[in-house]
Amino acid sequence: MSEQEPSGWPHNFYSPEELAEFEAIGRNFSPEQLAAYQKKWAELIAEVKSNLKLPPESPVARKLAERWRQLLQEGFAGHETLLTRISQAYQQGAVPLEHSGLDPEILAFITKAEEAAASKQD
Repeated sequence: MSEQEPSGWPHNFYSPEELAEFEAIGRNFSPEQLAAYQKKWAELIAEVKSNLKLPPESPVARKLAERWRQLLQEGFAGHETLLTRISQAYQQGAVPLEHSGLDPEILAFITKAEEAAASKQD
């Protein structure tokens, strides 16, 4: 019996080295830690959805963007190249909506809120 080629969007987008890096990161989380991390994301995404009408420069929008950044760092600290690739996957539409639950409106809101926060620091 021959080994089948892996399928799915991650294998079509990420390199084998990047996929191995994801696996290595995953081994750093216990099942309970992973569940708690995923819960934080679900709660944040729901909160972002409920605030999409806010201006990106509003304090609430900026705090949501900061929480977004913090969660990314919590999961991927030390893997900045992989964080860049994850961003590219979403920007290029490589991640199916049913996989992530992140529609383009959510990502656009976070991007604009991050840009607004960055311009306030200048």
